[in-house]
Amino acid sequence: IKLNPQHIKAYFRCAKAQAALHKWQLCVEVCEAGLKFEADNKEILKELTIAQEKLDVKRQEQKKIDAEKAKTMLQESKGKRALTKACDDRGVRLGECVYGGAVQGGQSQDAYIDDEAALHWPVLFLYDEFDQSDYFQDTHELATVQGCLDMLFDKESPPPEWDPERRYRADSVTIYIATNQSKELQKKVKKDQS
Repeated sequence: IKLNPQHIKAYFRCAKAQAALHKWQLCVEVCEAGLKFEADNKEILKELTIAQEKLDVKRQEQKKIDAEKAKTMLQESKGKRALTKACDDRGVRLGECVYGGAVQGGQSQDAYIDDEAALHWPVLFLYDEFDQSDYFQDTHELATVQGCLDMLFDKESPPPEWDPERRYRADSVTIYIATNQSKELQKKVKKDQS
């Protein structure tokens, strides 16, 4: 095409190559450039039609993907607003994750509000003397510390490897609850644009 811009076969071959690479926009552009020199070339018209159809399908798929992303972002935004409102209503203040690296794999779970307007958040139990921890990713707001301990130190389950003598039991551990350990998350305030 660079050597001879009027060589129609070069446009056809270039269009076929772009189509083989699924570069539909480039294929359309090459076909349109070739049709300027030979407007009724059936081979190029055929490639142009195919490329335009493929491009339309690709655009429709992208629209669906974009719509799904927008829907997901809207749902996440609604969820965050509902969580903020529920926390405000209950007088709960959320802070930055303090022990994110202490949980298995470094994956901590964010607090959320369920369909029944109940709060859920993660709970971390640390056993400093053994350098161990237990992590509940999803704890209902009505769950008690005793209920969590009963699950952790169930008499029917084998003891943890780090405590074979069962020194830790639900009825014998001393619990210290750490609050205000991190900076409170700041709420975004909309600025008045007047």
